[in-house]
Amino acid sequence: LMSSPLFCVYSNSKSEELMPVLKKLFALSLFLSISFALHAQAGPAARGGTGSIFAGGTYSAFKPDFGTNWLMGIGGYFDVNLNDRYAAEGEARLLRFNQRQEVHEDTYLIGPKVTFRHRKFEPYGKVLFGVGEINLTKSYAHGGFFAMALGGGLDYRLTPRLKIRAIDYEYQMWPGFLGRGLSPSGFSVGAAYRIFK
Repeated sequence: LMSSPLFCVYSNSKSEELMPVLKKLFALSLFLSISFALHAQAGPAARGGTGSIFAGGTYSAFKPDFGTNWLMGIGGYFDVNLNDRYAAEGEARLLRFNQRQEVHEDTYLIGPKVTFRHRKFEPYGKVLFGVGEINLTKSYAHGGFFAMALGGGLDYRLTPRLKIRAIDYEYQMWPGFLGRGLSPSGFSVGAAYRIFK
């Protein structure tokens, strides 16, 4: 699988060796984000601070920028909220439904998120970084690439513990794909539950 070595994380047979490492790095990023949030929360919690952690799931429809069909799939995400405005968001998305000729894409991303809360409505913007994986036609090749995403959406706080992700849009950039880059984009809906604070 031809790609820019700067942005290619792995390809073909090397994926079997490197994928466990990438998943461990993603888990480490999640652990560090949660640890940072808990540490930052310790002082404010004594004074009634607003830090929290939400975890949830999504259903997505994405234009993969490879082929003509829309890929669909499920995902999971977490928000580590330092306060009502600033958070870290991490997500894993597996676009495995509506495949043609075995082409599918998965992403594992994490980054900062800013929310502008108004009553129960929480519009937000985010910038995420991580790894995008693609399986090419008839499983001819499989590779992982550096990926980043610009996104935004709207959460609705149904109860103090439950948020509905009414809409989420992401425009992704995979600059190392086949020397030309790849720009998947799409929409997600979902829900999340507060698991801390």
